Amino acid sequence: MAITTTAPYKSGTLSSIGTGANGLNTRLNTSGVSWAAGDVGRHVYFYSGNAQWESREIIAQGTNYCDILFPFGEYPVLKPDGTEVPSDIPTTGNNLGVSYQLDDLDDGSTLIKESVNFYRHTTSNAWTIGQNVMIQDINKTLEFNSEWTDLDGIMQFGNLDSDGFVIDSCCLMDNSTGFGGFSQTGNNVSTADDFGSFRLFGGAFLITGTTQFLRMYRNSGSSEAIQVQAVNFNGAAGGRVDGTKSYFLNPIYSNLNSSIGPINPKSNVAMIKGIRVNSGAQVVYHFWSLSQSTTVPGVRFNPNGITDRFARLSSNGTGYTLTLEDILVNDIQTLQDNGITIFDQQTALSGSNTVKITNPLTVTTQNNASGMRLRIKNTNGVEVFDGNSDGNGDWAKTSYEWGRVTISALTTYDLDDAVIVAPYVCNTRKYDKITQSFSFDARAPLSTVISDVDDSSITETTKATVLAYGTLETLDKFRDRHKAEHVDNDDIEDISAGGGAVDLTTSTNTETSYTGYALIIDSIAGAWSHSSGTITIGASTLTSGSNYTNLIPFSTLTFANGATASCNVILNNTVVATTANQGVLTGNVNINNGGRLDLVDLTTNQLIGTGASGGRIKINGASTSTIVDLRAYTINSGFEIQNNSGIAVTVRLLPTQAIPTLVETSGTLTVDNSVSLIFTGLQPNSEVRAYVGTNPATAIEIGGVENSGTSFNFEHTEFGNDGFIVIHSLAYITQRINITYANENQSIPIQQQLDRQFENP
Repeated sequence: MAITTTAPYKSGTLSSIGTGANGLNTRLNTSGVSWAAGDVGRHVYFYSGNAQWESREIIAQGTNYCDILFPFGEYPVLKPDGTEVPSDIPTTGNNLGVSYQLDDLDDGSTLIKESVNFYRHTTSNAWTIGQNVMIQDINKTLEFNSEWTDLDGIMQFGNLDSDGFVIDSCCLMDNSTGFGGFSQTGNNVSTADDFGSFRLFGGAFLITGTTQFLRMYRNSGSSEAIQVQAVNFNGAAGGRVDGTKSYFLNPIYSNLNSSIGPINPKSNVAMIKGIRVNSGAQVVYHFWSLSQSTTVPGVRFNPNGITDRFARLSSNGTGYTLTLEDILVNDIQTLQDNGITIFDQQTALSGSNTVKITNPLTVTTQNNASGMRLRIKNTNGVEVFDGNSDGNGDWAKTSYEWGRVTISALTTYDLDDAVIVAPYVCNTRKYDKITQSFSFDARAPLSTVISDVDDSSITETTKATVLAYGTLETLDKFRDRHKAEHVDNDDIEDISAGGGAVDLTTSTNTETSYTGYALIIDSIAGAWSHSSGTITIGASTLTSGSNYTNLIPFSTLTFANGATASCNVILNNTVVATTANQGVLTGNVNINNGGRLDLVDLTTNQLIGTGASGGRIKINGASTSTIVDLRAYTINSGFEIQNNSGIAVTVRLLPTQAIPTLVETSGTLTVDNSVSLIFTGLQPNSEVRAYVGTNPATAIEIGGVENSGTSFNFEHTEFGNDGFIVIHSLAYITQRINITYANENQSIPIQQQLDRQFENP
């Protein structure tokens, strides 16, 4: 026997579409249909007009109308781009029908109701579903034992609710040994390419044979739809699928032993998303046959459960890109490590195609800060995103490419053939927030929350004020302007600022391998400019601010057009202080281990600060002076002075100071650690003699003058030794002053007394 169903369960025409009880365009006013309470729960569908092959669940009825769950022209399932799966609106006069349920077709021989919810299509008995017919049921189990199934109309099991979620799912079993449904060469009932619409929402589909029921095939351009959502397939569950309203959403496969599965897309597919393969021969198949570029998001698989290949790419169309979005690259790598082929091109190509692997990045701010600037660069330094967070502190989720494989020959390919553009360096910037940086390797989806922490390192809170500065004469202004420029310019990284120091040697973000910024202080320049790692600021004198007193420069510190710096300078690496004028460094200059001050023009001013072990002063020029005065400098053991000037240079030290290590690369270095003894209040033309030793008979003269002025001084190195001073002057009594020579400069005021016995003949 056979079941041949060619006429709808009920039929009529559409008179108009009106407002249903839910306030939407969900009331179908009809003619020719005798609506009854038993129609509620069935589907109304169209078999002519724009909406042919579409249906909706009936939720209420009246004498000449039925209300449906959601309107035609709308569909609650979204494609990866956020748009709905296509749906058309029927027009007046279109033919409509009401669906059969399995109970209506139970004939006791071809389709048998075995129990309340279990039906069986028996062996070798044909079942024809006509083009104008829809069969739909819920919460049932249907067993196919025959390949004699000719589906020309619509078959649907399970439902979608108004939000697009599956409900009332069914279970199907295919125990046949031949192609069920329809094969491209016809089935056992008909040889026409007339496969209709098949929809399966939720539930399970078990295929026990070696061929698949869902081997669907139609002429391209037909409007029928194959819609599969959240179905658990087990066995040879491959199937051809095409149609602009067709989609496979979140199907799950186990024991996938079909050579053309899990899905064989032909053309114009609305979407294929969320494929899950627990076990079987392969994961992805035949996407070139779409003859277009396509994106397949959310593929997941058990890397230890795949036995043959990841993807078979067998069609010969060229110029297309298959984008595998939201996929775990590590799982593909595991497949490759297991010796499984990744991409298998089985048909010769006249050109080439591309498989691109991407993964989504979702970024949001912790405290919903808006206006934070997110900048993302790939491994080649190319910026691929630049945008601000919205009012909720979020950025739109976007996918980024991990890498791509060019398919151009009849061979196999794997991840080693990929051109990789990941990882991505990402950072969020806002003037009053701390810059945050992170890396995205694009090997898996990433959802990250960025801390939007207030930046306490800035002094002026208004960015516009900072950008309007005409000069940057304090370290506070310099730090603020640098932060503002960092926010606005992708090639300026933020610097470390805190603990009273503006540090050009280190960065607070990790966008690139930070190398620091050279600094030029120019008395006639504008407030700010930047070029090739050098910052120029306008300031006659760079002074300390209220928050920052120390400058830690990097590479080069240059003074131009008479500019000076009175703030403290800390050197942690080589810094060349270049200038044509004297007195440029009037603040403390602390040279730490690894730091080096390269002087190209010596001044007579004393250098103030501390030299640590491993630090160095390198003298590259001495045009205005040949003296380096370090008498106010604290020198630690291991600190070095290097002469590279080509001329003799004297290093002035105090007697108590440690003598630095002298490195004479070009030119000699002489240490002068003498101190001065100063006499003031002298009578002009006085004779002054200074001796070491307390016994006049053995004392040694170390300094003196025959005819002084009103003052006299000399330098010595006799610190700590006892001695005496003798002062002679005509008409004045000779004075002897006992002294212990100090290790620092001494000043002795002299008061000479008239000699009343003196008579000048």
